[in-house]
Amino acid sequence: SACFLYCAIMLHKTPSNILLQNLNIKSLQGDSQMANIAQDFGISTLAIEDNLVIENNLNPTPQAHYNLVNYPDLAIPLIVVCAIKFPQVTISGLSTLLVKECNRVQALQTELLKIGLVLTYENDLLKFSGVLQTQAVIFETYNDHRIAMALALVSICGINCSITNAEVVKKSFPNYWQTMQAIGIEIT
Repeated sequence: SACFLYCAIMLHKTPSNILLQNLNIKSLQGDSQMANIAQDFGISTLAIEDNLVIENNLNPTPQAHYNLVNYPDLAIPLIVVCAIKFPQVTISGLSTLLVKECNRVQALQTELLKIGLVLTYENDLLKFSGVLQTQAVIFETYNDHRIAMALALVSICGINCSITNAEVVKKSFPNYWQTMQAIGIEIT
């Protein structure tokens, strides 16, 4: 679940840092790859014993394309970040997202369109366009914990968002809403 915190700090507009306790950078979990990807987006990772400190240095230089075939779950919050802040990036390797708890690509297309962001997905290539609109929004979760957590990230951009079926996050990150509140993200 660290990928959601990495993506949260990617959206911050001021220098910020987050302490991730009891997380080993050499973990076999896909989230450990997020440290490498996040570097391109201006995020440094410092390992201190069994903890990580992630910091936004506000100097992003993302690659033009990311193939996430080996880490498709990392793509969900990263898609939200790219749609908002890095629309020049393209992402592939997403075919397994079509058959998870919901069609995650389609869910993100539908929900991000509510705030003016367009996701075009053809031949396993995702592209971004549109202009972020900051009106209040109610997001559907499609009964998918990762969709709920990823869509909540838009609140960092000053968008008042509500999440239906917010308790769905209990599947993988039971204290997600408390964690987000601790770093200044309010969801209703």
